[in-house]
Amino acid sequence: MVEPPAADSELWELANIELTPHVAGSMCDDRGAMGRLVADELGRLAQGLPLQHRVGRDQLARMA
Repeated sequence: MVEPPAADSELWELANIELTPHVAGSMCDDRGAMGRLVADELGRLAQGLPLQHRVGRDQLARMA
């Protein structure tokens, strides 16, 4: 699978998909902190609240 998905990928348009950045090489406390951040963001999403760490398509080209 290509990361991020191609601009014409169906994944961008599916209502039941929430795309998140891939993080490689995390260790120790980083993993717990990222897990909490993801859980918090999913809670906000489920409640219909704005995400605090939303990544827009325009930002993907600048991300590693």
